[in-house]
Amino acid sequence: MAKNFLSQYKKQKAINGHQKALVIWNEPHAMRLPHGKCAGYRTKKSLGEENVKIVCLNWYIWSNPGEFDFAASSGPGLIDDGRWDAAFQLTGNKPVGFDLKGTPFGDTKAWHYNDGSSWKDLSDGYIFLNPFYEFIGSIGIKNILNDECKPDMQRRLNLMADTGEMPSNDWDEMKLYYNTVRTFPIPDERTRKHMNEQLDKQLQQASEH
Repeated sequence: MAKNFLSQYKKQKAINGHQKALVIWNEPHAMRLPHGKCAGYRTKKSLGEENVKIVCLNWYIWSNPGEFDFAASSGPGLIDDGRWDAAFQLTGNKPVGFDLKGTPFGDTKAWHYNDGSSWKDLSDGYIFLNPFYEFIGSIGIKNILNDECKPDMQRRLNLMADTGEMPSNDWDEMKLYYNTVRTFPIPDERTRKHMNEQLDKQLQQASEH
């Protein structure tokens, strides 16, 4: 992923002597994770630490303990047992972005790896957009696949089959799956209940001080 982005970035025509890019990757790829040498890590190493800024959008701990070698000992739930979400809730859940370095958020131990890393080690900034209980998941993009895509999709299916994955080869079924937009609440009901309990606990503790 980093190699593909960097190859395109280096072809970009500079404007007023500068090149700029906004790249959106999901969290495991975007963050500065030297253990896995992820895309964010490789991009920073290639272009320079000060030239690349990794900024995370608010989310929650979504993996089970040990999944992808992550060390979320408590399993799915809110970051820092709900303290972050409680802080945003107490300030009216106003959208805000900030640098992590020099803040309690940045000093928070990261759940991603059980090696003592803190959030400021993995990301430069953080954006809080909306609370978890407003999250909505979505699958599918209308008309993203048409018949012109079929040869390349078949090529990709063949590559996936070589890795042991055997997705459906039915083109009409595939078009229906990817072209149909559907939404659903996230996280699942059990995890959301746990997250509400974490948030309520932190809000209660805050009210007692």
